Amino acid sequence: MLGDGEGLESEIKFAVGATFEKFARKWDLPMEKLRWVDIWAPLLSRFTVTEINAAADYCVKEFRRPPVPVELIELATRVRLEKPLSEPIVSKIERMAFLILSSQEFATVDVSNSEIADACLIAAAIAQLKAYQETLPDIDPDYLLTELSGRARMFATEAANWKRDAHDGKGYWVDAFMLSPKD
Repeated sequence: MLGDGEGLESEIKFAVGATFEKFARKWDLPMEKLRWVDIWAPLLSRFTVTEINAAADYCVKEFRRPPVPVELIELATRVRLEKPLSEPIVSKIERMAFLILSSQEFATVDVSNSEIADACLIAAAIAQLKAYQETLPDIDPDYLLTELSGRARMFATEAANWKRDAHDGKGYWVDAFMLSPKD
């Protein structure tokens, strides 16, 4: 776990290793411990052991899946700033999705949730094609299909977690799941 010249960072690496152990007890992590620590330790190096431990403990207690690095970084930052850990961590794309779902334009016309879902999938497919045309124009079309369907599966799984959180009265999506169903 320690390489040449890493002795000064060993305290953080041990804290990150302990975080791995906490997460591995609760979730199936797809990576071996040393590799995970090598990836996460530099990302968390600006935090103290106490901040890392508090953020990790919160994740184990409150998250339904292991956190991604940006979430653990945000929580450790909140620990440092003495801000509530329970405030939702919301990405730009989640805010965009919420705006679509709560749009008054859709609420005032006869648009079902099923139609909104299909419209979002159409927009996702087109945006994905355009994004790949900009960066990798010669990408295999079969890869694009696999990648988009995998992302759809990932967000469907996450939506189920958000729904459970909303049922428990927490998370960013409480209001979205409380909106009256249109279907």
